Amino acid sequence: ATLAAQVRSAGVDLLVVGLGKPRQEQWARDHGAATGARVLLAFGAAADFLLSRRAGPPRPGLDATQRPG
Repeated sequence: ATLAAQVRSAGVDLLVVGLGKPRQEQWARDHGAATGARVLLAFGAAADFLLSRRAGPPRPGLDATQRPG
C-alpha cells in the first residue's frame, strides 16, 4: 500500500510532514487528501531548530546558503 493509504488506514487526524522544502509542501499537495488526515502540518527543519540541532532560519534578506549548519 502507498504511504498515504497507510496513513488513512491508521485514522490519523494530524499529519506532520517533514521532508524539507519544497518536498514536504509538494507531498502534502499531491497526497494530502488521500491520507484522510484533517490537518497536515509541513514541519521541515523546524524540529531541528526547536531542538537546537541547527542554527535558526536565515534572517530576511539573507540567502539560505549563508546559514551556518
